[in-house]
Amino acid sequence: MRRSPIISEPRTPSHGHHDAHGEMVTQAFYAELACPDCAEAVERALRATPHVAGVHVDYPAKTVHVTYHAGMIGAETLARLIADSAHDCRCTADGGRVV
Repeated sequence: MRRSPIISEPRTPSHGHHDAHGEMVTQAFYAELACPDCAEAVERALRATPHVAGVHVDYPAKTVHVTYHAGMIGAETLARLIADSAHDCRCTADGGRVV
C-alpha cells in the first residue's frame, strides 16, 4: 500500500501571519529520500518555489516541513514537487550516483 505524501494537516504558526498572499501555514510531508543528495534536491526545489517561505528537510525521518502561503499554493502541488525533485536526484537506493 502506498503511503500518503501529506502527513499532517496545515497548521498556522502561533503568530497567525496573514498578508496579501493569504494565510501562512506549516505542513509536514513524507518524502522518498534515498540519499542526502535527494534531500538537498528537494530543499533546493522548494526554496526556489514562489510562495514557499520556509523549508526543513529531515533526511533520517524522510519528512519535509514546508511553510507556505496557503492561498497561493496547495499541499498537493507541494507533495508533487517534493516527489518529483527527490526522483530527479538520479541516485541508486544504496546511495551511489547514476552516471
